[in-house]
Amino acid sequence: GAISGCIKGGINYARTSPLIRSVSADELNSIKSTGQFSSSGYSESKWFATNSTDASKWANWFGHSDYVGIRVPKSTFKNFYFDPLLDNIAPAYNIKISYLNSILKGIWYF
Repeated sequence: GAISGCIKGGINYARTSPLIRSVSADELNSIKSTGQFSSSGYSESKWFATNSTDASKWANWFGHSDYVGIRVPKSTFKNFYFDPLLDNIAPAYNIKISYLNSILKGIWYF
């Protein structure tokens, strides 16, 4: 029933981690309309910060004012490329778009 659904939801939430990306208005509109990430013809992967403070550093760097948050399974992090100081700004994970879209467990905008 409802209780087991809540328990399963909580377990699934605990098995995922959030990542955050600053995005342009065009990228945000694309993600909102499709529910997925796309290459836009120039990149086959996306970079994500581990927290909103670091994501805002890239937002300032690129002149973005929008953000996309995602939840992905903790078990998938081994398949991401990690840079401890991307662009001399902050740590970030790089995820191939095709893989990213297949593992998304949640997405939100802010």
